[in-house]
Amino acid sequence: MSEVSQNSESISAAREQENSISPELFDEQLLKLVITLGHCLQKCAAETYRVEESCSYLLNAYGCTDVEVFAVANYISLAFTGPSGKEFSAQKRLHMRSDNLRKIDLLNAKTRQICELKPSPEQALKEIEAIDALPSYSFPAQVLICGLVGFGFTFLLKGSLAACTYAFGIDVVLRLLLELFYKEQTNRIFVNIIGGMIVTFLAWPCRYLGLADEMNYIVAGSFMYLFPGIALMNSIRDIIASDYLAGLTKLLETILVAMSIAIGSGLALSLLNHWGGM
Repeated sequence: MSEVSQNSESISAAREQENSISPELFDEQLLKLVITLGHCLQKCAAETYRVEESCSYLLNAYGCTDVEVFAVANYISLAFTGPSGKEFSAQKRLHMRSDNLRKIDLLNAKTRQICELKPSPEQALKEIEAIDALPSYSFPAQVLICGLVGFGFTFLLKGSLAACTYAFGIDVVLRLLLELFYKEQTNRIFVNIIGGMIVTFLAWPCRYLGLADEMNYIVAGSFMYLFPGIALMNSIRDIIASDYLAGLTKLLETILVAMSIAIGSGLALSLLNHWGGM
């Protein structure tokens, strides 16, 4: 009963809000709401179709017409005619993003709720921004998860328990060392070059610990933390959905990131070969 009453209060508040402000101001608030929603989804690495459909559904729910939404990996543009009859448009560019499926799920649920209840754009914007401001996993949890990625993929490659444990340690150290680059929002390609070098340097001692035959498994398993798997899957989904520009853009980004890992590993191997021989 409390949830029903809250929903009723939200609808009543929305109607009062519409009556208390001018139609033009209402449309401007709606514009800010939708561009913020699309930007938040992109920051969490949502698929292109999800970004476009979420923004379109939201605008249509508030009675907008001539709705056009265009999104690629790091850019969103939208245009619509508001209930007041005035045309609006906005564009926003994304500089950094990170995979966060939890926030994507929360934003999806919130979008459906907004479309159903139609609260005031100002109130809806606060709810979207509250989701965007939610903290990510704690740093210790991120380090642990990173280590488990190395352990798990090495296990899938049929590495021994010792090899899996070694890969776990590599990825833990890797995540600790990369934290500085993440805080400075360093270019992802450069980060992966450094990451490839770190993994290779850390994997080298396993040759002297009785794990020489499993070094390839250890390196490959440790690299999986750096590999942009979600971006690759999203690019394929976008291409299948005929969003060729967005799909090819993400696919190119995936290839460049994967190449940067190989470059970093190659540089590390060259240095190790120069210093100590194969």
